[in-house]
Amino acid sequence: MLKVNGGWLAQTADARGFRVGGETPAGVFISATMRRVELHDAGLKNEQGTSFKMPSDPALLRDLAKCLEEAANYVAKRRGII
Repeated sequence: MLKVNGGWLAQTADARGFRVGGETPAGVFISATMRRVELHDAGLKNEQGTSFKMPSDPALLRDLAKCLEEAANYVAKRRGII
């Protein structure tokens, strides 16, 4: 994760052929304000990327982080990484 101007970037180390609108995203860019948090495909030249907006609620964000960690563990187990 990189702290970048205006937010954070979770970089895609190896996209494994994942494409969005014919392009490989550089990762997920996260921006936060007092009102909302936004997640965007990063590094795409066109406007076909995915964008997700949610309330800027710390409890929701922590729950989302836990869900993402569980999803990462699931994928790692299925791939035999852990």
